[in-house]
Amino acid sequence: MYLLKLKITNFRKYGDPGLEVIFNQGLNVLIGENESGKSTIIDAVRYILNTQSYEYIRVQETDFHCNQAGNRAEELKIECEFTGFTDQEAGNFLEWLGFDENNNFVLRVWLSAIIKTDRIIVNTRAGMDDTGTVFESGARDLLRVTYLKPLRDAEIEMSSGRRSRFAQLLKSHPAFQKKPNESHTLEEIVEEADKKIQQYFGQQTGLTIGTKPIEPEGKIIIDEIEQALNSYTSEDIKNKPFVSLSGVELWAILQRLSLQIDKNLPSLGMMNLLYIAAEFLLLKRDGYTGLKLVLLEELEAHLHPHYQLNVLQYLIDNYNSIGQTILTTHSVILGSSIPLENMIVCKGNRVYPMGHDYTMLDQIDYLFLERFLDATKANLFFAKGIIIVEGDAENLLVPAIADVIGFPLNKYGISLVKVGSKAWKRYANIFQRTDGSGLGMRVAIIADGDVPCREHLTKYPPKVYTLEDNNVRYIGTDLVGFTQQMKKHSQSALITKDGKHPLTEDWIDDYLQFVSSSQEKPDRIGTDIRITYNDWTLEYSLAKSCLKSLLHESMIEVLKMPGISFDPPDLTDSPYEFMRPFLSNLSKALTAQVLAKKIMDKKPDLKGTIEQDPELTYIIDAIKWACNK
Repeated sequence: MYLLKLKITNFRKYGDPGLEVIFNQGLNVLIGENESGKSTIIDAVRYILNTQSYEYIRVQETDFHCNQAGNRAEELKIECEFTGFTDQEAGNFLEWLGFDENNNFVLRVWLSAIIKTDRIIVNTRAGMDDTGTVFESGARDLLRVTYLKPLRDAEIEMSSGRRSRFAQLLKSHPAFQKKPNESHTLEEIVEEADKKIQQYFGQQTGLTIGTKPIEPEGKIIIDEIEQALNSYTSEDIKNKPFVSLSGVELWAILQRLSLQIDKNLPSLGMMNLLYIAAEFLLLKRDGYTGLKLVLLEELEAHLHPHYQLNVLQYLIDNYNSIGQTILTTHSVILGSSIPLENMIVCKGNRVYPMGHDYTMLDQIDYLFLERFLDATKANLFFAKGIIIVEGDAENLLVPAIADVIGFPLNKYGISLVKVGSKAWKRYANIFQRTDGSGLGMRVAIIADGDVPCREHLTKYPPKVYTLEDNNVRYIGTDLVGFTQQMKKHSQSALITKDGKHPLTEDWIDDYLQFVSSSQEKPDRIGTDIRITYNDWTLEYSLAKSCLKSLLHESMIEVLKMPGISFDPPDLTDSPYEFMRPFLSNLSKALTAQVLAKKIMDKKPDLKGTIEQDPELTYIIDAIKWACNK
């Protein structure tokens, strides 16, 4: 069985109508910025199901939702729905079970709490109707979850003591379940050690360990204590003190054990890995017919990225033995490595599962994103807004321009994501939902218009197909498309690959019109995604903008660097001639890096000029859209 659905009403940040979360049977990763509700979801599950460690959980007044007017709700409700039962698992909950539309077992359990004057009344019930019946403690114990809290102190949890988590884990393991009227092997070992200790402190001679004789020096100490003690008491009272191990019962023994990995104190990360491995011990019990569910907050705590990924892969590979997992993360490393189908984005007061049933991504999109969604791109799951750019130059310049015009991206919680070429179309699908809603954040896409200027077409004419008939002109760049365009024309059968030729001057206007009309350039996708375009490329727009002189300075500075060689343009050159070095061997990224610094150095002088420059409008509009301005 597994947790299919969680419903929250008036619990902490979620008011009424509240929140519904649908979980996968295996791995579920709650991902999002701070205060997005990840911990609230985890705590809701803890409150209703309780934990394997039997921690004391009590509903507090602050758990009741408080609205913007400062009014606190007086009732809250947390509901879980379970499915996927085996017959053995279902047998534990027969009086509360129902069936879904596919005739599969379903269990509904809910916790309700009411504030009455100075106390909080909590009830846990189960059943398929709205009334249900009391959910008995024996059945509740079978739904307890394994919970690993954030900022885990693994050293304390695995150390000996009355509250030792390691002792609790061992006590619950079948290997430490005692048979009636029989001693556990560990008790026999400790009892034998206890006899040796008593002999060491009480026996005069004949004590050995193995074949080695031992001098019982402890006898001298006990004799001195006995002599002093008896001098304090009456003559007729003779006390005989002795030394023994305290508590030779199994539970007392387990409490004195600690789990270690090295005699020297290991790192926090290694202790956390040890702690996680120990917690998973109970989930692998043979024959266990209760719920197997792990709640793991901030997997990345104290862990190197390599270890984070290893634990994540372990959770995926060992689902059959460990069961269902719900974890939270702030890690972009994990965000880029988790299959999208297992991800649930928390944003505002909603959650957005990223599986096939919920997004506009197709199967090819999923495969593409799993290959190319790296740690830098995974920032998009933690942002308040997104700007997607095509190349390195935009990735370097957009933050500088945003800062100059008064919208520093870090202050507005904007993530800048570089995707390369036209791949932004796949990333845009992440933010589109099958129900027509968005992902709760604004997305701006800065794209190249890819319509070259006349000078470039004259100097580097592309090969095209052309045909003129009765003053009607036809032009195309690929044989299939051009033939399709000409299918009703009498000469279409004469068109072959050999008919492709360099574009001539008299066809440039037709070519520009063809390129402009054949490219799909939507300016909006849904309600939250906006795409802005330049005419051709970023560098061409810069060469026509108020930043031309700074760009020229940057190009000259790059030319002075070792191994860099190109013919520098003159400031009086046309925009096309000015940006031509970028079409050959001048690094766009390196030049943009130098230019970004120069822009920041002249920040006070550039704000008004940049904002009023029509060549930079497409960048400014994108920045303001992402910042919700």
